[in-house]
Amino acid sequence: MIYQKLQTALVLGGALGAGALAGWLGQEPLPSPVLPAAAPTSVESVAGGLPENAEGAAPAAPLANQSVPERFGDFDLQKQTEVLVRLENKLGKDGAASALLVLAKIAQQLSAEQAAALLEAFPAGKIENEEVRRFLAERLAAEDPQRALELGKKLGDGKLLSAAVAALGEKNAAQALQAVADLPEKQRKEVLERFLSQREGSRFGGSVDEVVAVLKQNPTILSSGASGLLGNMLAEMALRNPAEALARVQSLAAEISSAAKADPNDHSSGPQAVSHGMWQGLLGELRTRDPRAASEFFDSIPDAAKTSWMFPEEALYRFREGGVDAAIALAEKQSNEDFTKRAASGVWWGFAQQDRPAALSWIESLPEGAFRQGVLRSVMMDSWLQSMNWGSDRTAIEAGAALLSKNSQLDYYASLMSDRRFGGMGSSPSEIIAMLPLSEGEKLELYRRIAPIKAP
Repeated sequence: MIYQKLQTALVLGGALGAGALAGWLGQEPLPSPVLPAAAPTSVESVAGGLPENAEGAAPAAPLANQSVPERFGDFDLQKQTEVLVRLENKLGKDGAASALLVLAKIAQQLSAEQAAALLEAFPAGKIENEEVRRFLAERLAAEDPQRALELGKKLGDGKLLSAAVAALGEKNAAQALQAVADLPEKQRKEVLERFLSQREGSRFGGSVDEVVAVLKQNPTILSSGASGLLGNMLAEMALRNPAEALARVQSLAAEISSAAKADPNDHSSGPQAVSHGMWQGLLGELRTRDPRAASEFFDSIPDAAKTSWMFPEEALYRFREGGVDAAIALAEKQSNEDFTKRAASGVWWGFAQQDRPAALSWIESLPEGAFRQGVLRSVMMDSWLQSMNWGSDRTAIEAGAALLSKNSQLDYYASLMSDRRFGGMGSSPSEIIAMLPLSEGEKLELYRRIAPIKAP
C-alpha cells in the first residue's frame, strides 16, 4: 500500500524525542503515542525522554508499581481526537517534520474501526489538514478496503475513495475498476485518475481477462482512462515478448470496443481510443521498471498506432538517459511533422529543466523547420506550467521576450498567433500584436509574417 511505503520512509528518519513532543502537542503532557514495546523506533512517555536503550536493545521489564506507557491506539476516541487536533495545528503552522513522524507512528496503531471513527469524528466528517486525513484514510484502506469504500461514499470523500480503490487494486484490479464504475459520475473520473496516477509503484492484482470483462460491461469508465490500467498489466508481457504484447493490445482494443456499443458521438470506447489508453498505461509502467526497455518497446510500435502525445514524454526520457543528441535523434527520424514537433517539446522541457540559459542559447542554433517550431511552441507551454497561469496571454508574451534574439522572438510570436490556446482573452491578432514588446518596425514584420492580416 502507498500508506506503508510513506510511513516506512518517515519512520526511518529516527525516533522522535518525547520532550519535543510534549512541547507542541499541548499544555499538559499526554500519555505516549508509542509503538509496541519491542519496536526499536518506539516513542516513550511524553513526559520523559528517549529511553537509555534507544539504540535498539530490548527494553527492560517495568518495575513493580510502574505504569506501562500507553499507546495512541489505546486512547479513547476523545483523546485520539485531541491529539490529532493538536497535530493539525502544528502542521498548519509550519508543516513540521516532527508532526509527520508522529502521524506515521500513531496511524499504524489504529484498527479499521478506530480509523473510521476518527474520520467521522470531526465536524461534517472533515479533518482540515490534508496530511492527517490522508494518513487516516490510507490506514483504513489498508486495514479494510471495503469499509473505506463505503465510508468514502458516505462522506463524499474522493481521497478516501481513491485510497480504498488503490487497496482493492493491489488484490484485484477488476474489483477495483468495478468499484469505480459503481460510483456516481461526478466522482468516477476523479477517483480513477487519482488511482491510476498515485500507485507509487504498486502492482495490480488479478488477471487481464477479469479486467477486460469489467471494461466490456462498464464502457463509461473508458473515458476516464480505465484502459490504461489494462495496458499497465501487460507490461510484464512486453518485457518478455514485445511482439506478443503488441498483438495483445490490438486484439483487446478491438474486443472491448466491439462489446462497448457506446454512443457514436463518444469516441472514448472506439478501438483507437482504447488502444491509445493501453499504450499509455503500458509505456508508463515500463518506464517505471526499465526506461531503456520502454524506449525499445516504443520503437517497436507501428507508426500507424502511435499518437503525438507519446512523443514529448519519450523524448524527455531519452534526453535523461542519453542526452540531447539521443532525444533529437528521435525527432529527426519522424516522417510525421507533428510527431517531430511533439518530440521537440520533450527535448526542450528536459534541457530547460537542466539548464535554462543553455537551452535558450541552444534555440538560436536551431535551423528553420518543424523541430524549431516545436521547440518554440513548447516555450509557451512551459511558461504556463512553470508559472501556474495556464492560458495566460501575458505569461506567454513574457516568455517570448526572454528569447535571446529578435528573430527568435518574431518566430515565437508568429507561432503563438496560429495556436488556438493563445489569445484566451478574446483579443484579435491586431490587439495582441499591439501589446507585444517589439518595435514598430518589428510589429510590421510580424504583420507580414501572419498574412493575410494587413497592417493598419
